[in-house]
Amino acid sequence: PESKLLQLLLLVLNRFVFLDVHEAATLQKSLDLAKKDFPLEFQFVLFCAERRGGAQDMRSTSVGGGNVSGVYLMEFEQSMERARKAHLGCVTKMREFWRFVRKRKSDF
Repeated sequence: PESKLLQLLLLVLNRFVFLDVHEAATLQKSLDLAKKDFPLEFQFVLFCAERRGGAQDMRSTSVGGGNVSGVYLMEFEQSMERARKAHLGCVTKMREFWRFVRKRKSDF
């Protein structure tokens, strides 16, 4: 697809729903090349997909082995959840700010 949003959706679906790691990796490489042209929220989705996908790959291949432990994975999941909540809070505050500005402009 030509749309960046559809490409991101396809990446997330391949990675987490269809579990097609190879197709997702190929698509992610092509998206990484064009990442600078993406809006900030798309870059965030790409970053989260990359981080979570990497964690799932490590979990499926070597839980408890090598330098990946269950504690590390739990800490990673907690950190990702905190980042998601902070991102959502930030977007909410920005939305409220712009609503406030729009209302203030109508007063003049």
